[in-house]
Amino acid sequence: MADKLGFEELRSKYKDILSKAFSTNNIDLLDSFSRNTNDVDRKAAMDQAFRDKLLELLVENPDILENYVSFCIESCRRQMVTPTMPVVLLGDIFDALTNPNTCYNKIQWKTFVAHSGSVLSAFSSYKLEAIELQKSKLNRLKTVNADIEMQESNKEQHYFAKFLTNQKLLELQLSDSNFRRCVLIQFLILFQYLTSAVKFKMETQELKSDQTDWVKETTALVYRLLSETPPDGKNFAECVKCILRREEYWNSWKNDGCPEFQKPKPPVTVDSNEEVKKTRKRRRPVGDIIKEYEGQEKFYMGNNELTKLWNLCPDNLVACRTKERDFMPSLESYMVCGAGGGARRTSSGGWGWRALRLLARRSPHFFVHTNNPIGRLPDYLDDMVKRVTREMAANAANANSANGEASNNHSDKTNKQDQVEEEITEEQMEADLIKGADTNDIEQVPDSTHGEEEKPARARVTMISAPQLAAVAAKLDDWKRLATKLGYKPDEVQFFETESATDAARASSMLRLWFDDDEDASVESLLYIMEGLKMLDACEALKAAK
Repeated sequence: MADKLGFEELRSKYKDILSKAFSTNNIDLLDSFSRNTNDVDRKAAMDQAFRDKLLELLVENPDILENYVSFCIESCRRQMVTPTMPVVLLGDIFDALTNPNTCYNKIQWKTFVAHSGSVLSAFSSYKLEAIELQKSKLNRLKTVNADIEMQESNKEQHYFAKFLTNQKLLELQLSDSNFRRCVLIQFLILFQYLTSAVKFKMETQELKSDQTDWVKETTALVYRLLSETPPDGKNFAECVKCILRREEYWNSWKNDGCPEFQKPKPPVTVDSNEEVKKTRKRRRPVGDIIKEYEGQEKFYMGNNELTKLWNLCPDNLVACRTKERDFMPSLESYMVCGAGGGARRTSSGGWGWRALRLLARRSPHFFVHTNNPIGRLPDYLDDMVKRVTREMAANAANANSANGEASNNHSDKTNKQDQVEEEITEEQMEADLIKGADTNDIEQVPDSTHGEEEKPARARVTMISAPQLAAVAAKLDDWKRLATKLGYKPDEVQFFETESATDAARASSMLRLWFDDDEDASVESLLYIMEGLKMLDACEALKAAK
């Protein structure tokens, strides 16, 4: 009944049984199924079934191709397919899994360099001297028809390269000049692709300096081996070099968009008595240059260096707001470390002016509601230095107490007593500095006796409230620009964008994280930054909310 089946039916049935046999590694199943068909129909259909199954494996699971070729070789031994079927499968695999972009991978590159060195060293150590030996033999014989035999011997050297299947026959394969030339030319084609500028290459597909040097050295070695390969090796190597050079011109022409070919203009003939007048290059009008730069949204300053410098950032206000131009130091580093000179430093007018600007930006103590003016500026600055110093010490102590869990009752009483003395000292200094001031707006040192696991609370003036956060988030349409100004990177901005569904929720999450993580975060700093970004609606909403 199987003999009556057509080619397509046999091909489909053989493909199904081949898939089952290969998946279970049971070649007997395939052999028993194909015995009921004559050899001609069976081998033709089975060959096509092997090729069809190979296409599926190339797409689904290319890692088992080696096992698949071994399975086909075993089928050849049982005479189920034609003897050349494994070679046909290898050809299909090489046609489907081409070329050279894998060489840009570090691991693949090291493997390629190692195997290339082995092949080229084998070619270098095994010289082809068959023609020279035949010439010397013919000279020793000195027969009458020496020239005729020489021509016939040269013709016998031109035979097609064969892929031998036995490792013991590798020496015969190395003696084939055509086989050598095929391998060496493939090296040259690959090297030309790796080093040339191809329009469809990615930016990462570029060799490094050491890889480029290796390619140059190996290219010279390949051309030397081609020159040493008979017959007529030098002329053959020059022909290959000329063909590859022409391929470079062809590749450049394609990269330029395939422009039209133009015939070269005939050279201008000048009489020997006439001198060629050198025409002075005409300068372009300034108006055309300015128009060209305006088309590119740039400015022309009349000088190349000035033009380049100015166009780094044409908007001066935007350039002033860049992160690189933010030279403001932290409050602790300037007030504590910078006041090492004591009274001499606080009495300096320049240091005091900068300290006041920094306090207005970074400290909540600067904005105190009082009707009593400050007596002397150095006294006020000395008090601010002492207050910042105490805050640094208190924050460090609170952090250490939060991290440590084993503290005895005696240390708790001592810490509480020190804290009470510190609060009394602070109240005395405030009373001396500002009499009758409203002390409700002054930041208080948090009490560490309320609980060991409680984190130190931030100042009430610097912490944003929930209504304020909701109000300003609702007005931040361009919250990404504010996030960039606050120092968040593109991947962090993308995280905020994917975490919430609306812009208001994203802005709220971003601002909440900024107030929690940034030590210098405050409502005043946020207002200053948003005013610089011209987010006036958000500023008004923040000021109106409480």
